Amino acid sequence: MDSHFNGYKARYDILNRYMLPICQSQIVTSMNIFINLDDLFHTLHNPLINNEFQIAGRDAPKQLMSNIFNLIGHYRYWALKNHYDVKVFAIFTSTIRSFKNNIYVPEYRKHFKTINSEEYASCFFVNHAIQSSLPFLPIISKYIPGIYIIDSKYIEPSIIPLYISEEISEMHWNMLVSRDTYDLQYSYRNKWNLLTPKGDYSQVVNQHGIWNYVNAKEKVFKDEVDLKYPYSLYILAKAVVGDRYRNIPRLRRIGWKTLFKYLDSVMEENPDASETTLKIKLIEKIKGKSELSNTAINNNLNSINIDLQKDAMLTIDKTLIEEQIVDVPDYNNLQELNRTKFQQCPLNLQFLCNINTVNKPKTPFD
Repeated sequence: MDSHFNGYKARYDILNRYMLPICQSQIVTSMNIFINLDDLFHTLHNPLINNEFQIAGRDAPKQLMSNIFNLIGHYRYWALKNHYDVKVFAIFTSTIRSFKNNIYVPEYRKHFKTINSEEYASCFFVNHAIQSSLPFLPIISKYIPGIYIIDSKYIEPSIIPLYISEEISEMHWNMLVSRDTYDLQYSYRNKWNLLTPKGDYSQVVNQHGIWNYVNAKEKVFKDEVDLKYPYSLYILAKAVVGDRYRNIPRLRRIGWKTLFKYLDSVMEENPDASETTLKIKLIEKIKGKSELSNTAINNNLNSINIDLQKDAMLTIDKTLIEEQIVDVPDYNNLQELNRTKFQQCPLNLQFLCNINTVNKPKTPFD
């Protein structure tokens, strides 16, 4: 089980290399780090990984919780070593019922609900471990100031980092740890990094590399290409090709390869056009002579665009998130919990807590 979580950890020298030019150009003394647990849980839904959880038996939930906290500690420790004032938010959704986005896409996250159900036999032991762990994660995290595990419930979890960074915890810089192409919307935002973790091959995706990341992730072209479309077209492009994990449908069955051809055509025909004009021309290409309605396009856009979803949050939605951002520091209780409940898979309290974390010996990730 450990290997799957270690693969979600970036080496510290990689993080330092990407942050160096940022820190040289502006003041960065505080940082929010967001970890997309929803994406990580999704990677665990695999029959072979399910066998690992089965072998772990009754210890599987404890091992899962330990790995989650030690993943959080990995990034917190890096930030503290670099003298950042840091808060870490790990975000997921526990709901297997309805989502707010069902008003736009009736089957929104149907696949997610299916693979997370206890009736999903091929991942029974994974789901059992996750469901058994979820009630305890926020309880333990409250003992550790600056660490929060957020259950977005009926709200799309990928919009929570935007809401927290703009309305709850404003910092000099924000980093999102995720491999989900849905989260590429963060890669070109001001004061944001999108870190795609893959051990030694981790990378930060920015506005210049967004299309190449999509190409590699979706395996569109076998040969190496360098795609340089305006990043401002990404949300519209994503709305067209849809999202399998969230059951956002493709429009006119258009995939990434066809969409890239449309983008090539639009860019060639309108070399000096504004972003707005390019979007209009792309929509015209997508519609062609079909009867694709603006409603279908808008429904997908509303289900993907994180700014639109964040702006649509109601007071009750905001309260749901804010109530989970609570500190109840209790290091003694945390030590006792670690000693009595996590003997075989201990929490790395040195990394999790701000206790003598600076000037320690190097770790394997340095």
